[in-house]
Amino acid sequence: SGSESESGSESESGSESESSFRVLAIRLTLLGLGYLFISIIRQGLADWSALVLKEEKKLSPVQAGRCMAMLEMGALCSGLTGGFISDKIFKGARAAVMCIFISVSAPLVYAAFIMD
Repeated sequence: SGSESESGSESESGSESESSFRVLAIRLTLLGLGYLFISIIRQGLADWSALVLKEEKKLSPVQAGRCMAMLEMGALCSGLTGGFISDKIFKGARAAVMCIFISVSAPLVYAAFIMD
């Protein structure tokens, strides 16, 4: 009788681990697909932006490349800064940090388009 309950608990834990693995596999697959689509969009925007900078703004390919590099460096720095601020100052309240960053950056982006 004792061995029956032990084997029953082993099969339950085995099915739980299989279930956990399936959930993890599904989540990782969805995460990978999401990253794939984001990468496609980012690469398309990077190519299109460089073309617009060359054709519309009359920048040389080197200048357009520098602009795109600065954009990527800004994205890296802002991601790290935002993560640090949300972790250390706002104790993990990421939505508040995103709202602050958007309220600061939106007028700057608008001003950049107005100056054009």
